[in-house]
Amino acid sequence: MFWNHSCLLFVLHRRLLLFYSCSCFFQEAEFLVCSVRQLKDSQARYAHALESVEIVSRNRNGEFLVPLTSYMYVPGALNTDHVMVNIGAGFHVEKSTEEAKAFLKRQIDLVSKQVEKVESVVEEKCLIIKGVKASILTTGAANHRS
Repeated sequence: MFWNHSCLLFVLHRRLLLFYSCSCFFQEAEFLVCSVRQLKDSQARYAHALESVEIVSRNRNGEFLVPLTSYMYVPGALNTDHVMVNIGAGFHVEKSTEEAKAFLKRQIDLVSKQVEKVESVVEEKCLIIKGVKASILTTGAANHRS
């Protein structure tokens, strides 16, 4: 009788630990998935900025209408020799269009590498979660047979 009670407590304790571990890994995986999503959003913003710099640099010194309100525009001239680039934390630096393109390409590459690293960690966490869930199910099935 004592042996069965001890075994039952051990199995329940083990299942609770496994469930808690699974829960922690699941929370970490959710956090990492959110991080991947934010990195991909950042990557898309850099790509859009790069595309904009390339378009603007092809249409050098063009004239266009600048919206003052939704009903009023004024003529403007575009000088694309230099652009202001957000380098992070709200800081902007004036760069030539070629420097801006190079900076944006480097940022896109950097973010792409970070996305790959975080995605590989997410995959590892998912495999661990699957293993823990399988262990919980195996422990539960073994208890029902006993």
